[in-house]
Amino acid sequence: SLKKGNANNTSYSVKKNDVHNILHNMKRNPMDNRKGMELISRLLQNWPRDKPKAFIYFLLQDEESRMVKFWRALSSFDKFFNLKYNYPIIIFHERNFRETIKSKIQSKTNSPIIFQQIEFVIPNFIIRSKLEAKVCGAGIGYRHMCRFHAKLLAEHQLMQNFDYYLRLDDDSLILKPISYDIFRHLRDNKYTYGYLLTTMESPICAGGLWEGTQRFIQKKNITPQFYPTWPKYKIFYNNFEVSSTSIWRTDAYASYIDYIDRMGAIFYARWGDAPIKTLGLSLFVSWRQIIEMPNISYRHQNMQTRW
Repeated sequence: SLKKGNANNTSYSVKKNDVHNILHNMKRNPMDNRKGMELISRLLQNWPRDKPKAFIYFLLQDEESRMVKFWRALSSFDKFFNLKYNYPIIIFHERNFRETIKSKIQSKTNSPIIFQQIEFVIPNFIIRSKLEAKVCGAGIGYRHMCRFHAKLLAEHQLMQNFDYYLRLDDDSLILKPISYDIFRHLRDNKYTYGYLLTTMESPICAGGLWEGTQRFIQKKNITPQFYPTWPKYKIFYNNFEVSSTSIWRTDAYASYIDYIDRMGAIFYARWGDAPIKTLGLSLFVSWRQIIEMPNISYRHQNMQTRW
């Protein structure tokens, strides 16, 4: 059940003379990164005092098969959450993302949409001759996405501007109305991280990750949080991930993700962002600050919540 706070029925109105105009401009003019960040800055200057500073993000590919899924994901999220709470949605995309798709996205939603172009670059420390075209069923593009979620997002300026975020995948489906503001729920009850489901990662796809984490613990002489009792290969199913931004911006996590990144196995072995971030949480965040989000009916591929 929901705890203290007024997360249940709080919606937020937009001041017509300021924020409304900003959001109207967002919908009217697909933007580059600089304009997007300028609009975010103006949006935050007019942010309602009691509303958590939060954003939702998707990482999108300009592929027809993926966009078909995304239309359903966006529609379900709007219908069952964001029409009421009106948080900005950030669309991360690569350079080849068509302007016509941007315009179509904006035409299909009432949510404020901001586009941010990112560039996927194989790091210099990766030996390209060792890269396999497919590993654990994933190509290079998928491994870039894993690195983005695990590392590059934490380094993005947005994470400094906001206090919370929700990550959704292009095939994430909300199935019923969410009866409360998920960001208020975290803030008012002093949670750091919220999840819906857990699952087990394939040992083949995470070979060496737990061992590398153990070496990091020993090298840095740290006392981990719930890592000692967390089952090996168990992960938060993080295609729905509501979180404080601050935990990913700490020196502790930066040190850990840099250590893991430089092992190279995100590219060599397809280490996923879910196990990496799960381990990061287990090292640095108290279990008391983590919550299974209540009363959210959600499906991703073959996994679904009980609500």
